Amino acid sequence: MISISSLSIRLSKRNIINNPGGLQFKSSSSLKSVLLCHRLPERTFRIGKWYFPVCSRCTGLYVGTFSFCVCTNLVNIYYTPELLLMGILLPLPTFLDAITQYTGYRESNNLLRFSTGVMAAVGLGILVNVLKLMLVNLEVF
Repeated sequence: MISISSLSIRLSKRNIINNPGGLQFKSSSSLKSVLLCHRLPERTFRIGKWYFPVCSRCTGLYVGTFSFCVCTNLVNIYYTPELLLMGILLPLPTFLDAITQYTGYRESNNLLRFSTGVMAAVGLGILVNVLKLMLVNLEVF
């Protein structure tokens, strides 16, 4: 039994099916809905016949988050109003890409999804750190 907040999910062999896109879950109350990733095979990176466990955009979010955390631990970053503005603007291409693709205006590709995911992760990392500094009453600007 895995407990995530108030949501409990029981994973068993009858809830999981195996397909070329990786593990898929049969019920909507399964782990797939908790991961918040659709994991469509055509929107997922693959190596040979093996697909990544999450889509390209989520892969970019994870890579960007990890990279941002490593960089902030190696380099002392001073949060200026310009950096805060950059933190607000960096996630916008992700939303534009997702919205224009969802509405059928255009079709995105995996490299663009990955790139916008990395940008969103860096932008959200900046915003989270600025918020953290503001909450502990440190001088931000």
